Amino acid sequence: MTDSSSPGRVAGSCGVSPLQGVARCGVARGAAGWGPAPPSGRDSLGPQAAGSANRLGPWPGYWPLVAICLVLAPAQDAAARSKTRRVTITSEPTGANVDWNGRLVGTTPFTVDLQDYFFKSPQWLWSNFLNEAIVLRVWKDGYMEKELTLTSGPYEWINMDRSARKIYYVVTSEASHVRLQAFPYLAKSPTTETRAATSDEPESVMGTGFVLPRSIYVVTNQHVVAGLAEIEVMVPSSGRSTRATVAVKDSTNDLAILMVADGSALGADASRQPFPIGASSSLKIGQEVFTLGFPLGDIMGSTARLSSGRIDSLFGLQDDPRVYQISNPLQPGNSGGPLFNGNGELVGIVVAGLNAKFFYENAGIIPQNVNFAIKATYLKNLLEVLPDPPSFGEPKNALAGLPMERQIELLAPSIVRVSGKRVVHTP
Repeated sequence: MTDSSSPGRVAGSCGVSPLQGVARCGVARGAAGWGPAPPSGRDSLGPQAAGSANRLGPWPGYWPLVAICLVLAPAQDAAARSKTRRVTITSEPTGANVDWNGRLVGTTPFTVDLQDYFFKSPQWLWSNFLNEAIVLRVWKDGYMEKELTLTSGPYEWINMDRSARKIYYVVTSEASHVRLQAFPYLAKSPTTETRAATSDEPESVMGTGFVLPRSIYVVTNQHVVAGLAEIEVMVPSSGRSTRATVAVKDSTNDLAILMVADGSALGADASRQPFPIGASSSLKIGQEVFTLGFPLGDIMGSTARLSSGRIDSLFGLQDDPRVYQISNPLQPGNSGGPLFNGNGELVGIVVAGLNAKFFYENAGIIPQNVNFAIKATYLKNLLEVLPDPPSFGEPKNALAGLPMERQIELLAPSIVRVSGKRVVHTP
C-alpha cells in the first residue's frame, strides 16, 4: 500500500466490523442468471461508468456450463470463505488511534483478520464480497491526522445473462504504515531580537511574565525559557533587572514558574495589586478578556502593552480542553502574559497563535486573530508543587467592579519582561 506520509486523504472506507471480524457482505443467492463473471466484470465505476460495463450475451451451450459451475463453484467458494488474511496498521509515532469507518477500534500497531474474499472479486452469484470501502483515520494528539484507504473500487460484477449485478470493493494491501506529522499549527516562539550569524552564536529571545502576589516567583511559558543559558527578568515598574532560574515547569501545558535571585528588584509587595485566579467554569464564550505584555520586544519599547478581545471558544484546536481560543491580537513576545477577565481575575496564560506560515503553505489561508491561552486551572496545579506557594487575592477582590483602565494601572506593576540567550545548533 502506498505510504501515507503526505498530508491529506490517501484514498476511501469499509463494511467490516473489526471488533468482531465479521463482514457486512452482500451475499446474493438468486434463482436466475447463475454463472461465472465475464472477463470485463471488474470494470471500475470511476473512469468508466457502471452502465458501460462490457456485458456478455447468451452463449451456445450455456446451460451445460452452468451445470458444471453448480457442481464445482460452491466448494471453491466455501474454501475461500474459510481463509483469512491479517491486516496490520503501524504508525510513527506508535500509539496513534485508529478509527475504522468512523468507529474507534484500537491503537497502533493495530491488526485485524479479514476474510480472504475481501481481497478478491466475486466469482459467482452466491459469492461473498465486500460491499463498501474501508477508510481508516489515524490520529494522535499533537499530530496531523491521516486518512488511509485500504480498498480500491467500486467495481461492478454482472452475470452472463445480465440479470444480476454486484458493486464490490477489494482490499489492496495487508500492511500499511503511516507517518504522522507533528502539528506545527501553534507559533510558540517568543520574539527573536538578534538572529545568530552562525550556529554557535547565541540569539536573543524575549517573552512576557507576571509576578505572583507576595512572592519572588514569576510565571511565563516553558517555551520562552527553554534552552536559555541565563534568564533575565526586567521589571518596568522598578526599572531593575534580576537573574532567575526555573523553579518548576510543566512542559505538557507549556508553563514555567521562575524564582528570581533578587526579590527587591520586583519592587515592594505593596506596589502590586493582588489578583485572584478565576474559575474556568465561570468563563463564557463572548466574555471580554485582556492581556498585558511586550509584543515585538524592544521594538515597541519597555512598557507593557494592552491587547483586548473576547473568549471565542472554551476549547483550543481540535477541541483541546486545556486552552481557550481568544480574539486578542497577539505578537511574538506576548507569550507568557497573563489573561484577565472583566473582574481582574487571572483566567489564563497567553501561549500561542496559529502558525500563519504553516497554514499558508499547506492550506493556502492566513489565519487572523486565532490565538490561545492556557487555562489558569493548570497553573493552580503547578503552584502546589512549590515549597511555599503564594496566596492569591484578598477576602474581597479589590479589582472587581473597577473600570478596565483602573484595573490596568493596578496590574501593570506585576508585568515583567523575560529574556535570555539561546544557542541554536544547526547540523
